Amino acid sequence: MNKELATRLLDMVQNLYIENLVLRRMLDRSRVPGWRHSLAMILAHPDPESLAQLRSRFDPLRALIRQDTHLEQVLQEFLQIAPAPAKKDVNQTRNANLPRRK
Repeated sequence: MNKELATRLLDMVQNLYIENLVLRRMLDRSRVPGWRHSLAMILAHPDPESLAQLRSRFDPLRALIRQDTHLEQVLQEFLQIAPAPAKKDVNQTRNANLPRRK
């Protein structure tokens, strides 16, 4: 695998991880009641239609990987369908670290 492709994949995963972390902190700071339980329930019993849509996007790539095709090409295709990370807004990033107003 070439370094540029590996770096793009790592960047994508890192950005999604950061976005997830920020959303969790926002829910904690906003004191949304029961959000962790709701998340656990949704993950345990996902919406069949949403799950089918996700599978329709990723299953063809999974099949290509299993067929032992050119891995770099498959990963390039993955990057095309993977969710784009949210664009970073400097002001939002700064404000995310400010204490919550009461």
